[in-house]
Amino acid sequence: MARLAQEYRAQEHRAIGLCGLLSLAGYFALAILFFGRPLFEGLSSFVLGKSTDAGTYIWSLVWWPHAVATGINPFITKAIWAPLGVNLSWAPAIPLASFVAYPLTNSLGPVASYNLLVLLCPALAAWSAFLLCRYISDRYWPSFLGGYVFGFSPYVLHHIAIGHLPLLFVFPIPLAVYVVLLRLDDHIRDMSFSVLLAAIFITQFLLFIETFATLVVFGAIGILVFYAFAEHELRERIARMIKPIAMSLVFVVVLLAPYFYYIFASGFPNERVNSPTAFSIDVLNFFIPTPDLLVGANHLLIKVSDTFAKSSEPTGYLCLPLLVGLIWFGYRRWGDLIGKALVVFVSVTCVLSIGPRLHFAGHVGPGMLWKLATHLPLLNSALPSRFMIYAFLALAVVVSLLMSARDMSAPRKYAAAALIVLFLLPNPLSEYWRAINTSPEFFTTELFKQYLARDETVVVLPYGMTGNSMLWQAESDIYYRMAGGYTMAVPPDAFLAWPITNYFLHRDAIPDAEDQLKAFLATHDVRTVLVTDEAWSLWKPLMSTLATSFQHAGGVYIYRVPAEELARYRTLTAIEMETRFDTARFDALLIAAQQYVANRGEVSKLTPFELQSRRLLPSGWVSDRDIRTRNGLYVAPAANDEMAVGITGSYEALKPTIKRYCGFAREIYFPYPRKLSEPPRGNTFMRLLVMDFSRDGLAKAAQAAKQAGAISPVPAK
Repeated sequence: MARLAQEYRAQEHRAIGLCGLLSLAGYFALAILFFGRPLFEGLSSFVLGKSTDAGTYIWSLVWWPHAVATGINPFITKAIWAPLGVNLSWAPAIPLASFVAYPLTNSLGPVASYNLLVLLCPALAAWSAFLLCRYISDRYWPSFLGGYVFGFSPYVLHHIAIGHLPLLFVFPIPLAVYVVLLRLDDHIRDMSFSVLLAAIFITQFLLFIETFATLVVFGAIGILVFYAFAEHELRERIARMIKPIAMSLVFVVVLLAPYFYYIFASGFPNERVNSPTAFSIDVLNFFIPTPDLLVGANHLLIKVSDTFAKSSEPTGYLCLPLLVGLIWFGYRRWGDLIGKALVVFVSVTCVLSIGPRLHFAGHVGPGMLWKLATHLPLLNSALPSRFMIYAFLALAVVVSLLMSARDMSAPRKYAAAALIVLFLLPNPLSEYWRAINTSPEFFTTELFKQYLARDETVVVLPYGMTGNSMLWQAESDIYYRMAGGYTMAVPPDAFLAWPITNYFLHRDAIPDAEDQLKAFLATHDVRTVLVTDEAWSLWKPLMSTLATSFQHAGGVYIYRVPAEELARYRTLTAIEMETRFDTARFDALLIAAQQYVANRGEVSKLTPFELQSRRLLPSGWVSDRDIRTRNGLYVAPAANDEMAVGITGSYEALKPTIKRYCGFAREIYFPYPRKLSEPPRGNTFMRLLVMDFSRDGLAKAAQAAKQAGAISPVPAK
């Protein structure tokens, strides 16, 4: 009998393994059906995702193997933001994925490798959730549906649509829960549990650090919720797991010590890169889908979703069948631990995903629970909209348990499953999920080798996040370096200090653009500027200031700047160029504001855009209508019929402006809204300086600006 039982268990395990493989194949087939139909046109002919962010991840797939193969420190790259380079430890650099996918990247190219990874991610996520649901519910088809709810959730669909590959690597999350349940049920021992959990943590860490951090946080929340509702015996078992969980985190820290060194020793960001308030779920999004889903791709719902889709990452859509299922599950099983804990966990997660402040139809309301976390280190950088992946995992378990209930008739199960799938179906248009790969032949056919030397530093226009320069460098196998780049974060301070960087990024005209460009090129050892055909009309006026001829090849204009032309600019520093830049802009604002008042303009309507529209500021300086423009200009009415004039700059570069006009100003603020103290407190790099002037003080300051003489901006394009 014992032998027969062993044979039966072996057959059962083989059946489970076969079912798991079939499930993975089924999920992958669905991913191809939904998003990968353009694959048949060519693996590299398109890019899944419609933002330039995808180019950064494609670049990362090339960078890590390239760095290891060439003996370069992979954490510090000088291939971008050359010659200084940048620390990648805080960037979404996906090192593990780059090494695993290297055979694909090497044989098919980085774009094809990226596309295949994007298609694999929802399948892996669904499959890992299937394994968890299968363990909990012990039913195949309910677990398959639960896997679909997680792997093809609105969270996953949205990040496929915008090309956020690191955020799609969520398959370790269900596996972590699975391993915890195995230990809780005494199927594995403490040491095995610690090793397995550490392996999952390390995998998630090397795929995306933020998801690793939130996995630890929401794992703790989940344990606390279950502990709160558990009976005494289960509480003791949960408490006994704390030590091996802590041990697994110790393993993570020890094994990833080099990574942590670069994170904390030299890579810790001074400020939050993204705003938790901006990346929060609009309450309306829980009930209204975005065009990522079939049910949201109609004009009436798009009008509603547009009110909150402008806030980044609207991933909160729960859909009516899931909401009804959650309520029904809570009603039927509120008396037992699993029912109560899952409902509470979903509710808590949704509340936290709303972020620091309540959002409703695009309007920002009072503070919410997550506001407390914004005062804590590290957690203040977590983006609440991304918490929804944990709610969808809990909902996947809820669905699998509901569909496994013996007291629910088969027709009702079929109807419920059909409704859930229908409401979660992706947008059927293949064009919605992809962007055509328009990389110039210059980068894709190795034509660049005829015009560039290996590791030569170049400027590529369009610049940074406004173009696909990261993708093009990846397609060249990082043959050259760039005095620019895009790593999902703001440019390094050393580059932001140069006024021409602002021009590259926003194309708002700046004073003295020719000298600003040449000083930047000379200091960064750039001899070649590459401009794509698509961007040629935008950048031709600036490029014409270079006393050099150009070549054209493979969809790219190549400007070679003679060393002698840049020789006299070599000694100029970023502070010197910013001082000229800040002085010229502040002088121009003073003169324009004085002329506006002299022409009897309404002070209440005073803005930089109003000054430009009246031709008091040069055309091309202002592209937005706010009193504070994106390129750092500030003009606004102040109290007591006064006028406020300001610019964004570094304190060292602003000192001459402050000194020249402090005698005419009623009040000086820096960093605004703090009154200026000598020396100013806090971070003084690229902060807003504002001076309040009475009408008489403004007239005197404008006269002083005219006597000093303002530098004319480059003509508007």
